[in-house]
Amino acid sequence: LAPSKLAEIAETDDGWSGEVALSPLAPREDRKFRRGELVHRLLQSLPDLPMEKREAAARRYLARNGVEGTALEETVGEIMQLFADARFADVFSPHAQAEVSVAGLVEPPEAERFGLSGQIDRLLVTDSRVLVVDFKTNRPAPAGCLCPSPVAPLSGTPS
Repeated sequence: LAPSKLAEIAETDDGWSGEVALSPLAPREDRKFRRGELVHRLLQSLPDLPMEKREAAARRYLARNGVEGTALEETVGEIMQLFADARFADVFSPHAQAEVSVAGLVEPPEAERFGLSGQIDRLLVTDSRVLVVDFKTNRPAPAGCLCPSPVAPLSGTPS
C-alpha cells in the first residue's frame, strides 16, 4: 500500500481512524522514544545479571548512551524499584524468558482467519499459569486493554 493511499482508506465505518501510530523501532530524526528504548533494553537484559550487579550495569549502559544527571538517576531508580518489588520477582527471575517470538492463526467467530506474530517482552510459564508481559516504556497501554492499573512508571501488575 502506497503511503499516499493510506489516508484514503484510513477512515472506515468499523472504528479505524486516520491517525497513524509510529513504531518506536522505526528510524526517526527526533529522539522522542529514546528513553523508552533504553529502559526496554535494560528490562530485557539486566535480569540475566545477579541483583547486586544490575544497578551498576544500568548506570554504565545509560551513561554510554548519553543519559546523565537527574535523568540517569531517575531512570535507574525506577528500574531498580521495579526489580526490588516482590510482585515482579517471577517476571524477572531466571525462569522467565525475554523477547520471545510468537506466531499463530487467529480464528475470530464470524470473521476470516488471519495470521498474527509478535514479540513477548517477558514470558513466564509455570505449572499453574502462563504470564505474558508487555512493557509500555514508550506510551500508555492501549485503550480498552484488559490490563491491571500501573503500579510503577514502567509496568503494570502481573495477575
